Amino acid sequence: MSQRRMTERQKEILSLLSGSDWYFEVGTQPYSAVDISYLLNMGEKQVSPNAVRETLKLLVKKGLASVDRRKATVFTGLGEIERDLDHYWNVATKEDDEITAKAWSDGAEQRSAEALDRLFGAKP
Repeated sequence: MSQRRMTERQKEILSLLSGSDWYFEVGTQPYSAVDISYLLNMGEKQVSPNAVRETLKLLVKKGLASVDRRKATVFTGLGEIERDLDHYWNVATKEDDEITAKAWSDGAEQRSAEALDRLFGAKP
């Protein structure tokens, strides 16, 4: 099924799921439809999370993307809530992306401490 013609939007979304360097914007893979919509909307495009979600579902159906359900913090007009959200991987790069995501996550605490030190001028 993955041999079917892909639209430009599908190609663009699949490339955003692949070995991304968007760590400082939205973190590491896997990404939700909201994450992908945010990245697409950084340019001149205006793409709704619902449109992205539908494209991601098609990519899963074609066998080009896979989906995990994960807890995520969602910001609403009433504050923050924890919800289960679908997060997507590019099947072709998932193994490498998982390794990168783990390495990024494992170093998060140290990066945060170093950033705070630089921000508040810790003395050597």
